[in-house]
Amino acid sequence: MRNDYIVKITDSSRELTAREKLKFADTQACISLDAHIDENGGKFVFKPVDYVCLDIHNDHSENVDYTKFIVIASDGNMYATGSQSFEDSFIQIMEVMKDSGETDFEIECYKVKSKNYNGSFIKCSIV
Repeated sequence: MRNDYIVKITDSSRELTAREKLKFADTQACISLDAHIDENGGKFVFKPVDYVCLDIHNDHSENVDYTKFIVIASDGNMYATGSQSFEDSFIQIMEVMKDSGETDFEIECYKVKSKNYNGSFIKCSIV
């Protein structure tokens, strides 16, 4: 077993099957949320179905330990980001909607200019 690249699922929106755990841990199959927002004019909308949080250890990366947040859309696409601001806003939306019993909704993903550093961060809002 490899010790130089390890992926652990730390949280998910529901109990996952063994097959799903393997599928969602393969970040190569994911679309970069950051790049996808840029490619779609600065924002895009989709219907979320599930999410998975990953802790990754990669000896071949500049930062050897990092997290990835994977969102699974209703069309089967999987979007990956390391953005804590996106993860926080997304989980808040999912929890509120789950508590209300609503499962049919869309979110809009976009970037916000940062006031604290030169750049932007990713957020999402319910549509």
